[in-house]
Amino acid sequence: MNNTQFVTSPSFVEYVELLVQLHSMISTGKGDGEEAENLRDQMDGPWESLTKEQIEITNGLSADLYTIDQAPHPPETETDSDRLLPQIQELHKQGQRLELLTFLRAHQAELNVNVLDYLRAECWLHLGFPAVAEEFTQSHVRRGTLDSSWLASILPGELTQQP
Repeated sequence: MNNTQFVTSPSFVEYVELLVQLHSMISTGKGDGEEAENLRDQMDGPWESLTKEQIEITNGLSADLYTIDQAPHPPETETDSDRLLPQIQELHKQGQRLELLTFLRAHQAELNVNVLDYLRAECWLHLGFPAVAEEFTQSHVRRGTLDSSWLASILPGELTQQP
């Protein structure tokens, strides 16, 4: 599925927006309340219209959103991060944001949480979901770990380009 197809799918867009709202409630301890239950009920309609691929994308997003409030962890080893960097750069350069999100999820134990959050935010922003990007960006603020010194080394020359 190309990015345009899923970004312009009204059911997908609605479901993602509701999912972000639900995760926000969960992260503030309101995930069991009546408002959250109503939100879950609202999610049923768009869910029924999602394709298999869209369901996989939203399941991945949900898993990623759950990582936002986890304590930061260092990569297993610095060489793990270094080993993965060329693959990350190549997926990014090719504009394969969905594939990059999947790759990041598969290797999240090997990457610094700040790098993960930054790249997830960047991917979702380029996919047309600024509210999702904001969730990952704000995680740095909540953790007090916003440090841009490493950004240029991750995706050199790419950070200032528009989607």
